[in-house]
Amino acid sequence: MEPRTFNGKQKQALIKASQGFCTLCRTPLKTGWHADHIIPYSKGGKTDVTNGQALCATCNLKKGNKTMITLRDWQEKALFSVIQHLKNTTKSDNFLTHATPGGGKTVHALSVAERLISKGDITKIIIIAPSVNLVDQWAKEANNLYNFNLKKGMLYKDRSDFNEYDGIIMTYASVVNYDEDLKIFCDRNEVLVVADEIHHVAESASWGKAFKTAFGETKYKLMLTGTPWASNKDKIPFVTYNDDGFVIPNFTYGKASAITNHVCRATEFLRYEPTELPYEDISSGIMTTYKDGEAAEKDGKTAWYSDVNKTIIHMKKLFIDADERLTLLRKQTMNTAGGLLIAGDIKTAHKFQDEIKALTGVEYPIVHSKMEKSQDAINKFKASNERWLISVNMVSEGVDINRLQVCVFLSFAKTELYFRQVVGRIERRRTKENLGDVDKSAYFYYTKHDEINEYVKTMEEENEAGKAALDEIIEAKEKTGEATSERIPKYLLHDFETARAGLISRGIEYNTDIVEKAFMLSKSINNNDMSLTQICKILMVQEGVHAVKYVEEIGYKRTLDEQKKEIRLRMNKEIKFKMAQISIPKHIMGKAFKRANTHLNKKVDIQGVDDDCSLAQLEKRLEYIYSTEDARAWFR
Repeated sequence: MEPRTFNGKQKQALIKASQGFCTLCRTPLKTGWHADHIIPYSKGGKTDVTNGQALCATCNLKKGNKTMITLRDWQEKALFSVIQHLKNTTKSDNFLTHATPGGGKTVHALSVAERLISKGDITKIIIIAPSVNLVDQWAKEANNLYNFNLKKGMLYKDRSDFNEYDGIIMTYASVVNYDEDLKIFCDRNEVLVVADEIHHVAESASWGKAFKTAFGETKYKLMLTGTPWASNKDKIPFVTYNDDGFVIPNFTYGKASAITNHVCRATEFLRYEPTELPYEDISSGIMTTYKDGEAAEKDGKTAWYSDVNKTIIHMKKLFIDADERLTLLRKQTMNTAGGLLIAGDIKTAHKFQDEIKALTGVEYPIVHSKMEKSQDAINKFKASNERWLISVNMVSEGVDINRLQVCVFLSFAKTELYFRQVVGRIERRRTKENLGDVDKSAYFYYTKHDEINEYVKTMEEENEAGKAALDEIIEAKEKTGEATSERIPKYLLHDFETARAGLISRGIEYNTDIVEKAFMLSKSINNNDMSLTQICKILMVQEGVHAVKYVEEIGYKRTLDEQKKEIRLRMNKEIKFKMAQISIPKHIMGKAFKRANTHLNKKVDIQGVDDDCSLAQLEKRLEYIYSTEDARAWFR
């Protein structure tokens, strides 16, 4: 068995290798210094001098308090790639990591910093982020995950050596004011510079110049981005571009891989015609509108949404559909799912807020750059179960609210970089809750536009690639008999989803685990009279859990006719699915559909599903459709 502690000979080698100084803080080692495992013994690290370092007692205790972080596969591979790349250079060098939004760039960068510090290659970290809000988020994550204490800003007072800090964190805008100071700091310390969302340097010539001045001679630079970008006239310092002007990352963790690894959701894009939306005719400068789905192929790419009153009609159309989707998700996620509405400007956002309040009776919060304590408002929403957050350029890159699952996009901005960053806000999967299939998909509502449609086409291809790869993995594991995360066999998933929908339609949300167990148990029970509801109740008693009764949350009440219409649509959809299952020929589908409806009406003792039929009767008919496994008798 591997010994847990280093022996005397190994300790002598470690202190000799460190030249008598603590590997982390570089203070002279005193009696009682610690021989420490770089990769902890508890995580499989060997008690070997190649995995050892000499630390002072203070640094070892501090290191021991760090949260044990289990890196994802891509983060482990990226860590190795970064270390190998940076270690194999004798001059100033950089490494660009592209990881899809929600993929875990923060943990990746901090793991690199931790490894370089533990090996004695660096003594300080400098992190540059796009905004004050992200500076706060980075500082918090650095402290929580690796116990790094970062000083916000570059203010020289009594102490200029920052010995009490592990490094500095600031915005790109602040670098302009402290570029020379940062240059001195990097010259006097062994530093890793982490540049979050490095594409921001191209937004301002002064930002790029200051960044180059401050860090041009720094040996280690790790740059991060969630989206590969194309260069404009101002290229970013230290970044390599291909012939088409697109940046070339050193390491990429794409969307398809993130879906396969259960890190990100696949997004369903719901496109709406821009009915009655105003835009400016480029040739004449005259304001006009889209009407009834007309598309202005050339001139519709500019100032649309300028007339708030007309935009309200369109916003309500998207919001009502998105809100209904959110209600369904909340019923399946214990009311935790949230929605994000992206407005184009502050005035429009407040108008949207007023209209939504009139519609639902709820005044949802707004966040924008001109409000005080905007980050507090975002954090409050993140920690709450609030349904909607309205944002103006505040909830985009780097903002981590993984309960966001629905987005209504009504922004002016139409660049691919910004669009992908916004979509990324609803794609980060939950890590603690066991929500199964419910957490696999996000829903993005947007207005038809030529440029955006092209972005969506590419993103849908990425989604399909990820889902296809995941299906292949599941199928391969099923063939070998290996356990998978999919407890419901693939061929039964549709039956399971419709059965669960049937339970939800009755007004009770059962624990997901209970429903899965009940569904599989129902397949092995000979007594066909026992319903899924009864089995759920039996399991609940056995396992001591409770069902969750939910109330319609949306502030507006759906009319009786609207509720009936929805049930009719769901019944028709399910009947057509059953027809497809038993391969009814196309030429007799119309007759078969009528026969099925006649059969179903007799079974539940009603004349038809017209307006004379009560809501309770329709629900009873729907439940019967869901509970029928073999529907062949319907079509005879």
